[in-house]
Formats: sequence, C-alpha cells, structure tokens
Amino acid sequence: MARTRSQDYDAIKVAILDKAADLFAKQGFANTSITEISEVSGLSKSGIYHYFKSKHEVLDTIISEHVETVFDVVGSAMQASPEPVKQFETLTLLLMKTYSRSKSRHTVLMNELGCLHERERERIVALERRVVRFTESIIEKINPNLMKNVGVSRPVVMLFFGMINWTYTWYDAGLSVSPERLARMASSIFMNGLQATDFTDNGKPL
Repeated sequence: MARTRSQDYDAIKVAILDKAADLFAKQGFANTSITEISEVSGLSKSGIYHYFKSKHEVLDTIISEHVETVFDVVGSAMQASPEPVKQFETLTLLLMKTYSRSKSRHTVLMNELGCLHERERERIVALERRVVRFTESIIEKINPNLMKNVGVSRPVVMLFFGMINWTYTWYDAGLSVSPERLARMASSIFMNGLQATDFTDNGKPL
C-alpha cells in the first residue's frame, strides 16, 4: 500500500528546502551531507528520503524553484505597465525583494549551479537566458539606440544583472536600507545612465 501524505507534507518539504539552502549557502553543497540536512530539519535520514530521492534532488529543487520565481518576476514586471520605464522599475524592485527574501536560495544558485547534473543545469541555464532576453527587451525600449548597435544590448543587460545579482554578498536588509529603497537607488542609477548614454559614435557602433 502506498504511503499516504500527511496534511503538512508541503510545509515540511519547504522547511527542508529552506534548511538545506542555508547549509549549502554557508558551507557548500559538496560539504553538506544528508545527515546534516536531517538534523537541522528535525527529521531522520529516512524522513528526508520520504521527500527527496537524493541530495542532488534537494539542490535541483532549490535552484529550479528560485529561477522559476525570478522568471515569474520578469513576467509580472512586463505586465505591470505598458511603459518600459515602469516595467524596469518594477522588475528591479521585485528582483531585490526576491533576492532579499530568499538570500540563501539565491546564494546557492550563484555558487552551486555547477553541481547540478548536466541535463538539470542546461534546463536552468535555458530559463536564465529567457530572463535575460525579456529584460533586454525592456532596456531596448528605454534606449532604442541599443537596437541599432549589434552586440551592445547584451553587455548592457548583463551589467544590470551584475549589479543586482551580487547584492547577496554584501546586502543585509536588517543593517542597511530597505529592499524597496535599495531597488529605487539601483533602478535610478542604472536607468539615468541608460537614458543618458549615447550608444553611437557619429553613427558608428561603440
């Protein structure tokens, strides 16, 4: 007879992922054991295996869910307004709030993606590329000159993600400005530069 799920199955699964993400972020995936995950989760090893087949599945779930959340954020930003500036401001705000709320999961994505099996990693990278393309389309609407210069749009959008994605290495909402204020600062600094920059040089690509 198949084992029935408890009423709090989903809540326990989320708790395991949160605890595992904290461990992976602190000491790395390779240095973390199922035993340690079970101990911080208050479960036995067999209890962990009731929810996940392996430590790799735990990692894949953490990274997959986080990237899917980021993808949904981009979709929400694009639906927030027909105005590209508002879309960009909303995107920056939602990304900052997501990264702040899920700091350990974001750290795992940034540091442990290479630990996934190849097929899993390729799926995540493909989703990340879609996030970049959607963001690129917003930025190109803010400064249409980007579309006139082949090869310029992608470096510009990656500069944006370089600024946003690595805030986890230094940002602490409890000791600094709020995520909302930090997002306003980031979007203002980046957008003012984006709108003011001439991406042409006498009609020639930079």
